[in-house]
Amino acid sequence: MKKILAVLLCGSLMMFAGCSAEQSSSSEPETEQSSSSQAEESSSQEEESSSAAEGEIDPAVQEMMDALAAYQPGTAGSSLKVYIAACGVLNYAEEYDSSMEDTLRSSVEAWMAQADETTLECLREGREAVGIAAAEILTESEESKALLADAGNPNKYETYHPEKYDEVVLVLHELLDGDSNN
Repeated sequence: MKKILAVLLCGSLMMFAGCSAEQSSSSEPETEQSSSSQAEESSSQEEESSSAAEGEIDPAVQEMMDALAAYQPGTAGSSLKVYIAACGVLNYAEEYDSSMEDTLRSSVEAWMAQADETTLECLREGREAVGIAAAEILTESEESKALLADAGNPNKYETYHPEKYDEVVLVLHELLDGDSNN
């Protein structure tokens, strides 16, 4: 038994030594190539940053919109996903104040511009159910607490402010309704 372990240990050490030797010998040519690839990367990053400034999405808005998009009415698990979607909006709204409206609008518009029509249609179809789930969460009912626990406790806060939620939802609905008219 000891001999087998010793052979396996020696074999793995030789493989490790062989891999290390290959990596060090192949790293020399990479340094010559890396300077030219760095120049290419920096020019492409400049192009991306100028286009990202136009359609940049705030990470908190991205998280909220992704939670909303994950809810698709009538699909498997939708009874829990609607609570996750509602918490996505409630969590964002809890950190929201009216000075953030421009960021919210531009980020949602950029997110919607990247989304496909099916996703946008699911958002429109599901917003009533998400609103009902959010209302249940806001009332702190035992049923909503149980469903939140089943959904993996997506709520970041113990309690939420309905007025903040209403402000965010007003902007979301306005943008969703405006997009459907296009």
